[in-house]
Amino acid sequence: MKKQSKKIISVFAIIAIICSLFSNVFAATDAVTLQIGDSKKNYDTVAEAVAAVPKDNTNAVITFNDNFTGSGVKVNENQNITFDLNNFTWDITDTVGSTGTETNGLQLLKGSTVKIQNGAITSQTAKLLIQNYCDLTIDNVKLSGTDNLTQYIVSNNNGSTTITGGSEITAAAGGMAFDSDKWGGYDGGNVILESGTINGNINATNGGKMALNGGTINGEVLASNYTSAGYDSQSPVITINGTDINGNVSSTEEGKVIIQKGTINGTVDSTGTNKIEITGGTFLKELGDNVNVNSEYSAKIGNKTVVGEEDFNEAIKNLKSGDEIELLAIPENTKLSIPENVTVINNSGNNVIINEEDLNTGGNITIPSTDKDDSSSESTGSTSTDNNKNDNAETVSPQTSDNSNMTLFVITFMISIIGITTAITLKKKQQH
Repeated sequence: MKKQSKKIISVFAIIAIICSLFSNVFAATDAVTLQIGDSKKNYDTVAEAVAAVPKDNTNAVITFNDNFTGSGVKVNENQNITFDLNNFTWDITDTVGSTGTETNGLQLLKGSTVKIQNGAITSQTAKLLIQNYCDLTIDNVKLSGTDNLTQYIVSNNNGSTTITGGSEITAAAGGMAFDSDKWGGYDGGNVILESGTINGNINATNGGKMALNGGTINGEVLASNYTSAGYDSQSPVITINGTDINGNVSSTEEGKVIIQKGTINGTVDSTGTNKIEITGGTFLKELGDNVNVNSEYSAKIGNKTVVGEEDFNEAIKNLKSGDEIELLAIPENTKLSIPENVTVINNSGNNVIINEEDLNTGGNITIPSTDKDDSSSESTGSTSTDNNKNDNAETVSPQTSDNSNMTLFVITFMISIIGITTAITLKKKQQH
């Protein structure tokens, strides 16, 4: 009877282990966890989790438990969702969108609030990886598409889009990293770049807005219009206030570009109705003709132009021997400290003070080198005097040195003898 009981217990134990293993397997298929308040529930797909989020602006967090390959999603009005990718990748295979245009990886509808954080999203099938009409935050996320297929990584037509947390958006070949556009009764996109790296071109069109406040753009920046009834005459506006741009900055048609701060390593010019307005920044190529520089401080150093007091002062601090600086604008009687061998050309229209000397407008000065001839002659004279003294006492100096060395040698020798004698005495005592 005891043996049978043991067998029954063993069978149940085995069943329990098997059930546990199967439960782990099935748990592993729960791709995401939806949390609303204190309530948590697992789902096999992201779409199922999104469908379970209420449409009353209650914040819901969908956390990825592994890399996920599957359908994209549509986020509806009054849904408030944080997609925490949890350092995993969402590879979108099945696209979503309005009837007849189901080409989006994610479609984020007007009136919703969405945050995407900590991971990566890509797709081999989406023409628009993210189509945004809502208030969207992209935080520490890598976004990419497929060459010659994905037209926009993030297309923005309404609400706001904030890119932050060192995010990386990489345009596909033949496509665009992101845009800001206005059409179809929407209010237009409003993109804010706080930090991150944008690899590819960006474009504000037909009333769209962009505020480039940080990060780096490796591509072209363009404000332009295209034919769209009711919107093609509305000015798109791009404001650059701290972004480094490795590409050209331009405007066409009704486009407006305002540059307040940042480094532009490309041409800056307009072929449209509006000139590009510059109040600050560093420009590494010649500025175009249709540019309006409006600042109390500006200067040229080679092909580099600096505008605004902050960039101007930084450029002055970094001047080095052999440089030439042309002052284009500077307040009257400003005092500047300029290093030696630097040439200053004053075309500012105001008089300035260079190293405590007046430099009138239209004048120029090359800061002389520090006069080393007098100091070297004084040094030579001093050396000559010392040599004469040495000539008169040629036998004294070596003799003093020899005496010092001999004294040191005797002292060292005596210390050594004492040390050896002490060691021998101690050793004999130990032997006794």
